[in-house]
Amino acid sequence: SMKRLMICAVICISSLFLVTAASSAADIKQGGKMIVTYKDDISTLDPAIGYDWQNWSMIKSLFNCLMDYKPGTYILDLAESFDISEDGLIYTFKLRSNVKFHNGRLLTSQDIKYSIERAINPKTQSPGQGFFASIKGFDEMAAGTAESLSGITVPSPDVVKIELSRPDATFLHVMAINFASAVPKEEVEK
Repeated sequence: SMKRLMICAVICISSLFLVTAASSAADIKQGGKMIVTYKDDISTLDPAIGYDWQNWSMIKSLFNCLMDYKPGTYILDLAESFDISEDGLIYTFKLRSNVKFHNGRLLTSQDIKYSIERAINPKTQSPGQGFFASIKGFDEMAAGTAESLSGITVPSPDVVKIELSRPDATFLHVMAINFASAVPKEEVEK
């Protein structure tokens, strides 16, 4: 009957889609090229100030942070490891070795300090400034009365220590948002 023929056709077509989807998944590979188009121009690729959906996705593809997101949690990115003091106020990050910026220069802990301070500096006008409010010295720097954060120190080129003024359960997540992306000072200040 016609009804049986239609059911059989639907089953056959569905099976064909399943086979095609399965073979496509097996063919996926890392690397290569991807072309993305947007209907509007990108307003900025500066991670300290880009805050709309279009900029956010582009910036996330171009820059890295100490931490990153994985569905449901955070993972290490530029940080190789981290320790948290018992009182939850001091985060010590050890940077991965041999990480380079696009200009070829090696990443150092000073770059992490510079990048976070730049996002807090009122001259930058970062919409993400408030995310860093738990870092010691934030109020002074945000008010423009301090040039740097007293809570960020760089004991060595591969270690950055961040002291908070109060415990912050979201802090590792903050280290994964675009506003915390590492940027090379020499390129920003050109």
